[in-house]
Amino acid sequence: MSGTNPLLAAFEHFCQQELRGVVRHLRMSGFDQHCAEDAAQEAMVELLEVWEAQQVTKPRAWVRRVASRKAMALLARERLLRQAHGLAAEQVELLVPPDAGDEGVFNTTLQYLRQLPPGQQRIMAWYFDDYEPREIAEHTGLQISTVRSHIRHARQHLKLMWEADHEGGDDR
Repeated sequence: MSGTNPLLAAFEHFCQQELRGVVRHLRMSGFDQHCAEDAAQEAMVELLEVWEAQQVTKPRAWVRRVASRKAMALLARERLLRQAHGLAAEQVELLVPPDAGDEGVFNTTLQYLRQLPPGQQRIMAWYFDDYEPREIAEHTGLQISTVRSHIRHARQHLKLMWEADHEGGDDR
């Protein structure tokens, strides 16, 4: 079909050249692989709808903007579905003892935090300074869903580290 229509051939070529880059862009923006792939494909479909009319003057930037919006919408829908089905992730208590002013506790906490991925470290630094996810998102420029995801994953990692260090009743 694209062999007879030069515009469709150009679109196919564009997709082949750019789809991976759009997915990579979304991954670098903090979206997981599945969400990035779905959003990139949806953006390409939307681009096809306007391609023949040649309404888009900068398709590389356009498809990335649209894909980012679609990825955010996918996350919002997923979150609503989890809430609707009562599957929202359980909150794990903070693993830092109440007396965080103690230098030993601070150093232990810092050791644990250094084992987290850089994005989670950065978010947890804000979180330990008593910022809410909404405030962290505003200050870091991240989506609130990404901030919440970082907090959830960091808590899970910290809990595993804490449990591994305190197996068999070892209370350091």
